[in-house]
Amino acid sequence: MKSEGFETVQIQTSSGCTIPIHVRYYRRACDRRNGKRYKGLYAALALLGIHDRCTPILAAMVSAWSALLSSFEEVRQVLCDHGTILDVKVIRKLAYRYAERARVVQQMGLLPLNEEDNLQGRRVVISTDGGRTRLREKKRGPRTAKGRTRYHGAWREPKLLIIYVVDAHGKQEKSFAPFIDGGFNGPDGLFLLLKGYLKSLCIQKADKVLFVGIATQN
Repeated sequence: MKSEGFETVQIQTSSGCTIPIHVRYYRRACDRRNGKRYKGLYAALALLGIHDRCTPILAAMVSAWSALLSSFEEVRQVLCDHGTILDVKVIRKLAYRYAERARVVQQMGLLPLNEEDNLQGRRVVISTDGGRTRLREKKRGPRTAKGRTRYHGAWREPKLLIIYVVDAHGKQEKSFAPFIDGGFNGPDGLFLLLKGYLKSLCIQKADKVLFVGIATQN
């Protein structure tokens, strides 16, 4: 990475205001020769956990509301009510990139855990299952009369997992918040995901581990 000098970057905060920061910009020499401008990074901001020109708390807030609400437009309205004005496209970008960073942390086994997540001497239940949902996949060809991209509504099977703790009577412990996750990468992707969670939770410290599978008969 080579320095491109200092630039003034506007950082968006959760309170709705922006803060100008004078920071050095870096990019690779190969991108510099090719004339690519936006392939580098602001290293100082990255070390502080600031991505996409917004504070960490704003990125976390946008991501949480994107998961809870039914559309990015609703997220935009909630942010607007709290004094933060963001476009729907910006909200979508923040949510997707926040999820990408969270997945990298999870795969590295570096999940931030609380004291309640300690599995020392506890009974752990792990269950996996599949579902069925439809995804919008872009379709090649001309756009519609309104200029919209055509798409296929193909059926896909998401693979899901849950990790929770039970007491001596087999009842779920409310003190332990279950870990629920899933994806569309098939069984191999699901077990890779599960491996990351078990590594973070130090599953070897558990007293008992029960794997629950759901079988169906045709």
